[in-house]
Amino acid sequence: MKRDFIGTVEVKAGRIFLVGSKSDLVDLRQAVSFVPGMGNGTYEVYAVFKHVPGHGERIVKVEVEFISDEEIQFLEKEYSDVSMQY
Repeated sequence: MKRDFIGTVEVKAGRIFLVGSKSDLVDLRQAVSFVPGMGNGTYEVYAVFKHVPGHGERIVKVEVEFISDEEIQFLEKEYSDVSMQY
């Protein structure tokens, strides 16, 4: 399995929408929408590749990384003495 950076996505209104085409923007019932973990910002997008028998190497999933492992490690150190309540 291989994971490659393919670009970024910017979130400005606190919500991200995934649509199949520009025409789907008119009817958002055809979209997936969610609030990213850290709110507005620019997030990295990665493609995950795998070998598919009879088809070769193909993208099998696309990942948007809202919080990197490095950021989590930093936050663990920064807030190690803080108790979070939900």
